[in-house]
Amino acid sequence: MAILHSAAAVLAVFVHQGRPMGVNDIALALKMPKSSVSRLLRQMADAGLLTRDAESLAYSPADMMVALGRFVLEHQPVIRRIESELSEAVALNGHTGFISVLDSTLHQVVVLRVLHGTQMLRIVTQAGKRNSAVSTSTGRALLARLSDDRVAAAFGETLGMDASPQSRGLPWLLRSLAGVRRTGCAVALDEAFAHVGSVSCAVGEPSSGQSWAFCLSFPSVLAQEKSFVEDLSRQLVRSARRLGRSIGDPHWQ
Repeated sequence: MAILHSAAAVLAVFVHQGRPMGVNDIALALKMPKSSVSRLLRQMADAGLLTRDAESLAYSPADMMVALGRFVLEHQPVIRRIESELSEAVALNGHTGFISVLDSTLHQVVVLRVLHGTQMLRIVTQAGKRNSAVSTSTGRALLARLSDDRVAAAFGETLGMDASPQSRGLPWLLRSLAGVRRTGCAVALDEAFAHVGSVSCAVGEPSSGQSWAFCLSFPSVLAQEKSFVEDLSRQLVRSARRLGRSIGDPHWQ
């Protein structure tokens, strides 16, 4: 059982960091001796749980773990319902859709699903990609579901590297989240990505406490068209309200 707990702790480090890691990195994160970590990582690699880059010697989750993650996502009913609702919005508008979650630090959002649109100019981000929660509409839609006290505890008085050029620190973030709670959606234009805009809503499952954000991304120049963002926001809010009510999300009752 001890080795299972240790292996689970290693996998949790990969989930948290979202990048390949060497023995030193993992030993530091787990506060374990390097010799013990090195032996554990070799055993995990031999079992097919990890793979090691021949040049950098860094470890990453093996294909089997990636496939397992996909299996879990495919069998989450809420995820499938969100994907179905978002698929309709993608088909209607032609813009790329994303489903994302917050990581454990609250500082980043992780892309779970990418639904490619039909527009000539498409926004391309791979599943597993991490972005700043503060600088993305999906991140702010998810943060708005938390209390101001919890957000303040996570980000402190200054946002540092998480801040977008438009931000003014924590007061700016809290005002932005208040606006998301008021309208039901978050909008980001030219923040995390230049020339890219997005509109997001979030829903949560009370029984598990898990929340998901879903968004449509588009070339930000389209936001100059009259009522473009407002129309897109209304569509997603309607979808979020349907989803939220169907799963008992108190934010949408």
